[in-house]
Amino acid sequence: WNNILVNWYISPFLNSDQHRRDVGNATCIIFFQEEGKPFDASQVQELGMVPQIFIVVQPGFKDMGYRVGFFRSGNLQPFDPPVPANHIFLPQTLKDFVLTKVYNGNVMFYYTNPMNRGFMLKRESDISSVVDKYLTL
Repeated sequence: WNNILVNWYISPFLNSDQHRRDVGNATCIIFFQEEGKPFDASQVQELGMVPQIFIVVQPGFKDMGYRVGFFRSGNLQPFDPPVPANHIFLPQTLKDFVLTKVYNGNVMFYYTNPMNRGFMLKRESDISSVVDKYLTL
């Protein structure tokens, strides 16, 4: 999608080890709900600490499109695009909206503690290497 690699794991087709390894280490989880079934957010806690972005897609009224819901972990800052209230997405616009939301959420995820710590340590190390190499006293 837009020259970005997207990995899809279909949970019911995974064994428990694959589920723990792949779904448990994903930053974003997209739930596809059957029409009319309420979403049970309590299942999210069972997925571990890594998943931070959650999108719920459900068929809309009379199969005319899809409803989209979104929530995130508490330490992740809000990010665009906002989900319009009571909006029904047509199939052709659903993919771009959801994947844009996922991409922006992943960018925000890497600027949030504790994930940004790895970037900051690497940046400090790189700056120190440049200073050591080119700064002569």
